[in-house]
Amino acid sequence: MPVLSFSSFGFKYGIPKDINFLFDVRFLRNPFYVPELKPMSGKDEPVRQYLSSFPEMSEFLNSCEFFLKPVVGAFLDDGRDVRVAFACTGGRHRSVFCAESIFKRFERFGGSFVIEIFHRDIDKYKDGEAS
Repeated sequence: MPVLSFSSFGFKYGIPKDINFLFDVRFLRNPFYVPELKPMSGKDEPVRQYLSSFPEMSEFLNSCEFFLKPVVGAFLDDGRDVRVAFACTGGRHRSVFCAESIFKRFERFGGSFVIEIFHRDIDKYKDGEAS
């Protein structure tokens, strides 16, 4: 059964070699620079609310879904795995939020394929380093 995999990572830790599609989300506002959000991740509700408050976020996520649906469908219909990654600087806030959001949008299409999500660098945060 083919696998549809969504992941997040930080560019400062290197680009995974096994991805099919990469979305760079460093253009989005960075919660790292909001003191109360800095220690959190893109899975935490205050970070999710912060990122969702900007119109470019919903525009970006809608565009990703629109682009990915036919492409992912073609890969999966052919029995091939598809790996979609979202990347920001540190892999803790923006990329995690985006990967989770798109994962949820595609989760409802499962059945003939396995769908998974992985956050490679979410726990690599060190105080003082940009995320």
